[in-house]
Amino acid sequence: REPRFTDQSARPDVIFDPCLDIPDEALVEAGLDPSTKAYEDYPGPDRTFLICAFVSPAADVYVNIASSNSTFDEYVAKEAGNDLREYELDGRRAVDLRMRSSGINCTLTVEIGIGIFALTRDLFERDMTREQWCDGMDDIARVFLNYLPEGA
Repeated sequence: REPRFTDQSARPDVIFDPCLDIPDEALVEAGLDPSTKAYEDYPGPDRTFLICAFVSPAADVYVNIASSNSTFDEYVAKEAGNDLREYELDGRRAVDLRMRSSGINCTLTVEIGIGIFALTRDLFERDMTREQWCDGMDDIARVFLNYLPEGA
């Protein structure tokens, strides 16, 4: 399949499309409602972000799943002044970021062959400490990372 968007850079094409490559059963396993799928892509001139958004059945969780040809190092440098925690997730470089928004927000970014995979979760009406905001994100990411095509 051809990528839905390509940019004008020398970066690799974004060959993992979260809206097309993650099956409904994986979304349900991750606690999301497949019928709420919304495309939120960002096809820029120098990089591409393919983004798919979902809501939980109880509508208290909002998740963006993104794939990009932006590099992991570019992402870490861009977010350097924020609350980042770098680590390894199953042998891949990963970083989580806690941001204050209208609710509780955590973004987990993982290095993949074409650039990055990012999973952003907003939790609403939850009583959690800042240290708990990213709890469970690794397990959710693992569900989706299983669907990366070869080379991604």
